[in-house]
Amino acid sequence: MFSNVARDAHYYPRRHRAERAWTQEPEEEEHRPQNSYSAFIQLMPVFIIIIVSVITQLMATNPPYSLFYKSSIGHVVSRETENLQVPYYVDKNFEKNYQGAELQELEKTVEKDYIDYIQTSCWKEKQQTELEIMFFTIFKPYTNKN
Repeated sequence: MFSNVARDAHYYPRRHRAERAWTQEPEEEEHRPQNSYSAFIQLMPVFIIIIVSVITQLMATNPPYSLFYKSSIGHVVSRETENLQVPYYVDKNFEKNYQGAELQELEKTVEKDYIDYIQTSCWKEKQQTELEIMFFTIFKPYTNKN
């Protein structure tokens, strides 16, 4: 007799909790906003980010020169700087836009960019060579097994 009471005591509260949880769902759904305006407000930050990135891309201009041939942006005409004879590429209308002092300033910038590019390339090659030397120094005993 007491075993049935103990078993029933645990059964009813569980059933009662389940009924309470079931009855709360419709109340929560009634309080949720169901209009499209709230969805639009929630998506507003995403729309703003997309719009800003599109406007930024539209306002971006191509650089007047490139150290490499780039037909995708119109840099197909080859030129050399007067001082160091650094090769660079420009678009077809370059000579109309750059003359005299503007051309000299641009060529100084081209030479500076070229020197930076060469220094960076040399540094990368030096790092790669040092890594290879270190790798083969460490693993050389393992490669000469007979």
